[in-house]
Amino acid sequence: YDLPGNDKFNFSFSYTRYFIKDPYSVFASPILNDLFTSVEYKKSWLQPAIAFGYSTGNYKQVIKKDTAIGNNRRMLYDSSTTTIKYFSMIASVSHSFNWQALFNKEDMFIFKPSLLINMGTSTSNTTRKTNAAYLIRLLNRRGKLPKITTTAFQAESLGLNVDFSYSIGRFSFQPQYYLDYYLPKSDFDKFSQFFTFNMGYTF
Repeated sequence: YDLPGNDKFNFSFSYTRYFIKDPYSVFASPILNDLFTSVEYKKSWLQPAIAFGYSTGNYKQVIKKDTAIGNNRRMLYDSSTTTIKYFSMIASVSHSFNWQALFNKEDMFIFKPSLLINMGTSTSNTTRKTNAAYLIRLLNRRGKLPKITTTAFQAESLGLNVDFSYSIGRFSFQPQYYLDYYLPKSDFDKFSQFFTFNMGYTF
């Protein structure tokens, strides 16, 4: 849902439900429900905005192993379901530069840089079903199995997003560049970047 016709605010709200055919597939998304809403004030030269997201879901794993205990053969079975919840908040500030009639009367160019800070918290909990209860208890006592984990609400990254848009007549071209710097301690490269390019034609 988008709020149309308001000259002070941009507002949007969306809900997405994902349907998973095989929850045990390595390609299955762990997110099943996704809520997102954002508000932007557009009357000032620098346009502040804030967005909130809340996602829930789960992913499943199953292990089957044929083994022998003494002279007896057994099929060991263990399945785990990890439930996740994630809350995110994004604060940003941006400005949109618009130019019309650059090359002819029907074209327009928009350049919109944005600075963002991404924040969030998450919780995960794993439950198991197995016919090897003794082995699971042993691994659990040794701390080898995942338990309930919660990350405190914290700033996770700083981002720079640059949107370009050029339209002429019925055609539009929209390249986008995003640079992200991960804030918590990490052994990996803290910088990541993405580039997308969209083309459109209006009938």
